[in-house]
Amino acid sequence: MPLQVTSSRTGTAEMVIADLSDGGVFLKAEPRQCPPVGAKVTLRVVETLGGESPEEIPARVVRVTTDGMGLEYL
Repeated sequence: MPLQVTSSRTGTAEMVIADLSDGGVFLKAEPRQCPPVGAKVTLRVVETLGGESPEEIPARVVRVTTDGMGLEYL
């Protein structure tokens, strides 16, 4: 499922969920697309069922790897 990730440092990019849990999410991304650890971001589901307006979810970057980044929900 694609998510739109917005950061004041890197702008807005669409990324794909690789792993999802109650406390956070890991997104597939190129390292250059990832804000630094500690940066706050806003997540938005790109596609919603029934045409509902997607909710914005605040999160913080807790890990950046060569495969993407791990985010913790705030």
